[in-house]
Amino acid sequence: MRTNPLQFPTQPCWLAGLSALLMSGGSMLAQDDDEKGRQFYAETVFPLLETRCFECHGGGEKLKGHFRITSREGLIRGGDYGSGIDTANPTESLVLEMVSYQDDEHQMPPKEKLSEAEIAVLTQWVEMGAPYDSSLEIKGEGTERRGFTLTDEDRDWWAYRALSGDAPPQVDDLDWSKNGIDSFVRAQLEREGLKPNPQAPPATLIRRLHYDLTGLPPTPAEVEAFVGACESDFDKAYSMLVEDLLARPQYGEKWARHWLDVVRYAESNGFERDNSKPHIWRYRDYVIDAFNNDKPYDQFLIEQLAGDEIAEPTMESLVATGYHRLMQWDDEPADRLQHVYDVLADNVQITSEVFLATSLGCARCHDHKADPISQKDFYSFMSFFHGVTHYQTAGTLMNWASPEEKSAFEEERKSQLDDLTRQRDEIKAQLTDYLTENNQMGAGKAKPVTFIDDSRGQGAVWAYTVSKPSDDWADVGYINKAWVKAAGGFGAGSHPKSKIHTKWDTKEIWMRANFGLKALPDSLSLEIYHDEDVEVYLNGTLIHQAKGFLKDYEVTPLPASAVDLLQTGKNVIAVHCRHGAGGQYIDLALRTSSAASSLSSILSGPSGKKIGKEIKSKTGADLAGAYQGVVADIAKWRRREQGIPLNVVTEKGPDPGPLNIHLRGSAHALGAEVSPGFPAVLSSADSDPLPASPAPVEYSGRVSSGRRLALAEWMVGGGKMLTARVMANRIWQHHFGRGIVPSSSDFGKLGEKPTHPELLDWLASQFIESDWDIKAMHRLMLHSRTYQLSSEPDSGNIASDPQNNNLWRFSMRRLTAEELRDTILAVSGKLNTELHGEWVYPPLPAEVLATASRPGKGWPVSKNEEDHYRRSLYVHVKRSLRHQMLADFDQADTDTACAVRFATTVPTQALTMLNSKFVNDQAALFAARMSEEGGSVRDQIAAGLALVFQREPQEEELDHLVELHDTLQRDIELSPEEALERLALLALNLNEFIYLD
Repeated sequence: MRTNPLQFPTQPCWLAGLSALLMSGGSMLAQDDDEKGRQFYAETVFPLLETRCFECHGGGEKLKGHFRITSREGLIRGGDYGSGIDTANPTESLVLEMVSYQDDEHQMPPKEKLSEAEIAVLTQWVEMGAPYDSSLEIKGEGTERRGFTLTDEDRDWWAYRALSGDAPPQVDDLDWSKNGIDSFVRAQLEREGLKPNPQAPPATLIRRLHYDLTGLPPTPAEVEAFVGACESDFDKAYSMLVEDLLARPQYGEKWARHWLDVVRYAESNGFERDNSKPHIWRYRDYVIDAFNNDKPYDQFLIEQLAGDEIAEPTMESLVATGYHRLMQWDDEPADRLQHVYDVLADNVQITSEVFLATSLGCARCHDHKADPISQKDFYSFMSFFHGVTHYQTAGTLMNWASPEEKSAFEEERKSQLDDLTRQRDEIKAQLTDYLTENNQMGAGKAKPVTFIDDSRGQGAVWAYTVSKPSDDWADVGYINKAWVKAAGGFGAGSHPKSKIHTKWDTKEIWMRANFGLKALPDSLSLEIYHDEDVEVYLNGTLIHQAKGFLKDYEVTPLPASAVDLLQTGKNVIAVHCRHGAGGQYIDLALRTSSAASSLSSILSGPSGKKIGKEIKSKTGADLAGAYQGVVADIAKWRRREQGIPLNVVTEKGPDPGPLNIHLRGSAHALGAEVSPGFPAVLSSADSDPLPASPAPVEYSGRVSSGRRLALAEWMVGGGKMLTARVMANRIWQHHFGRGIVPSSSDFGKLGEKPTHPELLDWLASQFIESDWDIKAMHRLMLHSRTYQLSSEPDSGNIASDPQNNNLWRFSMRRLTAEELRDTILAVSGKLNTELHGEWVYPPLPAEVLATASRPGKGWPVSKNEEDHYRRSLYVHVKRSLRHQMLADFDQADTDTACAVRFATTVPTQALTMLNSKFVNDQAALFAARMSEEGGSVRDQIAAGLALVFQREPQEEELDHLVELHDTLQRDIELSPEEALERLALLALNLNEFIYLD
């Protein structure tokens, strides 16, 4: 075995004892009926298990963890954490891991750790193959965990069946047979003995359509024109209005808001610091454009899940993958590895609920309690996302440019670098000559600058772990206090600074060391001596990879791309080394490639300023400053990227590595290994998920696994019946106020069943046949007589169907939070309808700002006042600090998917509408707008009510308000202007303004 310059602590002594036992040649394949094994169990193991283990895992009615250790059958079958014994690798058996007390997840028995002697007994028993004495076995009945199975009844659940393909039923009323939707609805109304409401008047329908498609009210002129056109040809006027609204850019803004709800869109990370997600607003604009451009839904789905893996990625498809970066992210988690998988689990939950209305998240810790979804299904689904790099505040950004732009930029970069390099070399020559002449460069014998030294020199301070860390372990910002620090040199014991004299005996090791830079060098080299496979990272990026052990130190000059990774201040070099057998050996140094590079170190050192002043004084030129400036410019041009920064998904490479089931959801308790697969109930004939074997995908120098693309293509291929049902139901929900399946993100047994299952299947079929055309679905629904019904009550129908489950009328609803704020701005005349762009910060009350996780920070009011009046869609969505008016009126929660918003009625809503500064300011502007109409007070009030109601006010309504205007002046002594402001505030609080019928 070779001498190891980097030596690390030994394993616990009981594992060392186990290693010795393995080397002694003890048989691992002893049979249960072997007399020696039976005797060892009966005399030594059984008394130990009976005393320390049987209470929880043997004799009671309930077995903790569903694990029985009183019989060999129970040991092999295992429980919630998997089989108790690994016959292929006995030393890795779960029963030994659980008694190790290595962390909180491995502490059995929980009351007190076994003694080392007791652990040694269990170790020897497991190493022998865990023989039992059959006369002492307690088999038990019906207490162990049962395996997951799928039944015909499971597969026959309505959501998992093939689409029925039934044609719309025949109905007697011709007006209800022109649209398939109406045929299904009228047939059910007749079965239930219900009579549908009459059609709503045109003035009601135009308001309904405007809000449903654009989220904004029609103007009085638009209402008047539509009502007039309906008198001559209703169908033509109605159809033209639908097409007009679908073509407006505000349509995309309105329907983007619905989508952003279900994907839990937010523009900050959450948790204590709640920093903003840079450039994530481009995802919001992508969604707006997708709806406005009528992007087919299958393409919309694929781009979000795998826009980087399609054949020819575009800037648009890459922006779409910001979908994977919308989650909460903790920049300082207590358990970094667990947090990595918490984020992946969140992605599984959102993806399965949004696109498949399947609550896979319920199977993270155990098989689903209601639906036919196993824990294996959950982790097989997670495997599709396993290659996704862990989110970092800036680490997920990439720049986009067209091939032409990139080519032009590279030409410019080369030209600039050539020119700067020439300047640097000229200045360097002058400086070197001067310093050499003055004996300040050791007469030309300067050595390369060392940033990280190896054990032949001064060594370095390394932090290391032999337990697999989270995926971001190599990044600069990674902090984990559990890593061991090894100070001083790492040479053999004879080295004068050596302090570590133990061994690294594990299969893998991860190491990190920091170094600081005041000036950036222009070259780097790596000197490394390693055992078997090694990976070296600089500031989180792989810079060197090699296989096989070396017999001596090897010098590897690093490319300019590695030099570009350096930064002034803190830098991190990280190493991952693996071995199969033999000596465990890893040592390295990081230095500049040549002595010339030391010039920067000299000028930035303690004497640098003095030397610079001397040179300037004697030569008349600031050569030192010029040299440092040109070196900094070279570094900037090397690091600079062309294009627009995007917050997108990236993957670690073509092979994400194995993923195991996490027992009880813990990343530290691994069960069986899984491969990518779709939920078994949706895909295969047996209970195993159908394996997916995607091919790796390469794009612009990046390689990903192709797994997400395989998943997306299955969703709109083999799984399209469920995908189509879900999206058709969502579109229906936002036109009719409630989905055909009211629990629109849960089509399982814990959700609600469809009120019109045949209609939903028909809509899903129409959706697929239209090539996933969302606007075609709008037209189909909006042209139905069902959508055009009046919302008026009917006492008989209400008694039979108070919830309107059978759609005998249109369901009235309150304006959403965004619609209400936007409409107030529209009525006051201040609404800024600018499309797209970065988020804005309208003013918030000091009392609201004081509730922030970091009071006074995180909400810099936009300097441009016009931005204060942008549509609510563009108001910054900060998880820890929400716009108070939007929050009061049930804005979607951003911590998880919001399939259906609440519609509460609480006192804070009335207080906001009456007392908030925003509403009162807008009421004053609204009153000023009424005054600009001229004429009498009655005429001004009439103009204002027309804006609020989107109809002509009645004479009785005007009489009341004119009288109130006079009363406010007479009894409260308000001026005419102030009285009009009070009337404007009153108008904004009327039910007819706030509710849509």
